[in-house]
Amino acid sequence: MKMAGQTTIEMLVLAAVALIILAVLVDFTAQQVSALQKQREIKTAELAIQSIVEASNGVYLQGPGATRQIEIVWPDGIQGGGTYLSNHDVVVQVFDTQVLGTAIPLLTGSLPTNSGIQFLRV
Repeated sequence: MKMAGQTTIEMLVLAAVALIILAVLVDFTAQQVSALQKQREIKTAELAIQSIVEASNGVYLQGPGATRQIEIVWPDGIQGGGTYLSNHDVVVQVFDTQVLGTAIPLLTGSLPTNSGIQFLRV
């Protein structure tokens, strides 16, 4: 009878250790997934800014009266107060990272702060 009690306690200890290991792995995985999502959103902002800068430069080189409509994907995590046009710069703050692009012409106007597909006239 003593062996059955010892086996039960050993199984409970083994199950507790397994649960602790599982909890640590789940927490680590969640942190890594969150970091990867932030990196993806920052990369999306960089691609959007690159599109804006290239379109602005192209319209500038075509001369007065030229316009162009572009489609960009605006990432999640955009901070409205940190997203603006300033002189030649396009500035977008995604989470706690500021992404910057510089164009040839002087840039005026405003940028959207909603995530998703956006159409901009340059």
